[in-house]
Amino acid sequence: MSDEMIDLVLSSGVLSFDGRVFERFGFGFGESTRVHASEIEEIVLVRKRVVGTLLEVKARGASGMTISPDVDDAEYARLETFVANVRSTLGGAR
Repeated sequence: MSDEMIDLVLSSGVLSFDGRVFERFGFGFGESTRVHASEIEEIVLVRKRVVGTLLEVKARGASGMTISPDVDDAEYARLETFVANVRSTLGGAR
């Protein structure tokens, strides 16, 4: 795993990954949510016209997270890049 910090600041919140912990700040939640990289099984990012954007970090146990960030096209492109960078740091297509 990498020691490189990857941060993404969006209008509705912040996502951060340091190679060990994936963390969410904001997005309508009062507290941050953290998931350790060793627990992450899959990261799903979808954008559908009716439901909008959905980012799901699937993890073992109850430690996963789901957010629906309100993003425009430019922020969605940055979100896609962030997710791709996290996946590559995790070592595959999780």
